[in-house]
Amino acid sequence: MSLPSFVSMPDVKAKLKPIRPKLPRKLHTPLKVAPRRKRYTLVGTAFDYLLRFELQRRAPHAISEAWAAEYAPEII
Repeated sequence: MSLPSFVSMPDVKAKLKPIRPKLPRKLHTPLKVAPRRKRYTLVGTAFDYLLRFELQRRAPHAISEAWAAEYAPEII
């Protein structure tokens, strides 16, 4: 199951709502460092890991699937 489809489930969406920032969220300070590349996959993977760590911290009994890093030896 992909992260977007998991997060869009009604019960998951209800549980995530209290920890999500209220939108629109605007920072009134300029960026200190501009992004150099548009590596959306890397950012998505980082978000996936962050969300998994938080979910496992809050629900240690939950079962998780394989991490993206576990496939690295096969790719190399």
